[in-house]
Amino acid sequence: MHFQAQKYLARMTWDTPVVPNLETLRDLHFLHLLHFPFENLDIHWGRAIVLDRDKLFTKMLENGRGGFCYELNGLFYELLHALGYQVQLLSARVYEPTRKEYGPPHDHLALLVTLGEEKWLADVGFGDFIRQPLRLVEGLEQKDPRGSYRLARANSGQSWEVQSLNDQGTWLPEYRFEEIAREMGEFEEMCRYHQSDPRSHFLQKKVCTLARHRGRYTLSSTKMRIHRDGEGREEMLVQDEEHFKQLLAQYFTIHPPEGLE
Repeated sequence: MHFQAQKYLARMTWDTPVVPNLETLRDLHFLHLLHFPFENLDIHWGRAIVLDRDKLFTKMLENGRGGFCYELNGLFYELLHALGYQVQLLSARVYEPTRKEYGPPHDHLALLVTLGEEKWLADVGFGDFIRQPLRLVEGLEQKDPRGSYRLARANSGQSWEVQSLNDQGTWLPEYRFEEIAREMGEFEEMCRYHQSDPRSHFLQKKVCTLARHRGRYTLSSTKMRIHRDGEGREEMLVQDEEHFKQLLAQYFTIHPPEGLE
């Protein structure tokens, strides 16, 4: 087993032999969400995010951090590949409901895993999204702890559209992707955009969110939310930067890098 996969698995508390099948994929997908937060902190701490495998490994595995889609799904790809899965990077265009349009190509990075005759969408880098991979079958409603999802053909059959079911019974688009294998280098331009362009929503506020077995922790620049399934949600305002750091350490065991003001 190369790529220090054992260290990766240990971060997710996995301590049994790995068999690269669907059951293992589902378990790894869920455990990844429990142990690697979706966060954009480096952007606000003035630290460049570089899509280099070794740098991502150091940040997430050795420094106990999370990241955004390019980092989380990018490193999860490396793990699945090392474990013997047939996996590829996907370029996705995220739907913007306020503008009612899709973002540019490479706006989001997701994964396609092929198991025999079946294909599965894996995505551990889209925030509060699927807990389990979605099977690529048109129109099939798939139940997930986060709700119901389905995949629909779009763009005259050239693309897939991921849709989620809202409380009113309406299917809403999440993002679109094509079944084309991509290279990590293709995402570098959009990764820079999300870190530096004033139009990027990642620049608007700090965010760190982590799934729990029955709920979620979400910390933003102004608010801390603790959601417990079936028990509702409690919120507290972030008083100042020092309070933000305390909450970050308490709920996510993340500490700002040394020398940061």
